[in-house]
Amino acid sequence: MLYLVISTPTSNEEDQSVVEARLKQKNWIEKMKKERKIIGFYHRKDSGGRVAIIRTNFDDDLDKTLDRWKTYIDEDFEIYPLKEPKKAEMDMAKKLFG
Repeated sequence: MLYLVISTPTSNEEDQSVVEARLKQKNWIEKMKKERKIIGFYHRKDSGGRVAIIRTNFDDDLDKTLDRWKTYIDEDFEIYPLKEPKKAEMDMAKKLFG
């Protein structure tokens, strides 16, 4: 399952500890990308937040990933389940052709 995760830091402070935490988080993100658990990761221009597309097998995996994410920086999350493009096309075809 794919999820779009939009994070917003609970603190706007960009002090040294936040910068250090972000650098540590970067290493974890890179590891997750190599494992194909995070397939897209972007910095938000406006708030210091992040946007990620996360691939999981179970909802528990998503919870564990977000818990780990929050060990670096305390953030609030908006979460949107996504469909793979081929699955979405198949669902549309079923509706159209029955």
